[in-house]
Amino acid sequence: MSYKVGIGLASELDRSAEKISKAISAGNLDEARKEIAYYRKMLSSVTEELAKVPEPLTIQIMMLEEKLEEQHNKANP
Repeated sequence: MSYKVGIGLASELDRSAEKISKAISAGNLDEARKEIAYYRKMLSSVTEELAKVPEPLTIQIMMLEEKLEEQHNKANP
């Protein structure tokens, strides 16, 4: 999964979650149910794509995240 695809999926999940919230707030439960089904489908797609990421790459990403967090903590005590 490319970085752009991942960002696109994350953005789509975010929009869907917002639609669910608005539909529930408006009392439109049919629309909320429809959007929840779509959200679940998108989440399943993300999970499937993440499962394709090779383990060494996943470990590298985790190590980079840790380094970034350490740098952030040093810069913002």
